[in-house]
Amino acid sequence: MATLKKRWARIEGVLREAYLSKGGPVLDDSWQDKVMRDVRRLGPLNKKMAFFPQFELLVWRLAPAVGILIVSLATAMIGYDFSPQYEVAQVFFSEPVEYMMASIIGI
Repeated sequence: MATLKKRWARIEGVLREAYLSKGGPVLDDSWQDKVMRDVRRLGPLNKKMAFFPQFELLVWRLAPAVGILIVSLATAMIGYDFSPQYEVAQVFFSEPVEYMMASIIGI
């Protein structure tokens, strides 16, 4: 039994010396680029997302388009003339019978 312990201790000593004498890994300048490329290749770890994170992602993707749409509609409404509606309302209230007859006939 003592001989087995001595042999095991000697094997451990040889393996320890071999491990400690090998030195550190040799790294070139592009090792960080390679590691980061591998990380990007893995992709997201959580493929299944809940409703609210997906909804938030959709909202932030659509936010620029909605902003452009709001600005363009506001610009169009500024250039829109509201006076014809006022004139039609004035004709209707001043001469309602003539307005009804004109709208029925299609003039």
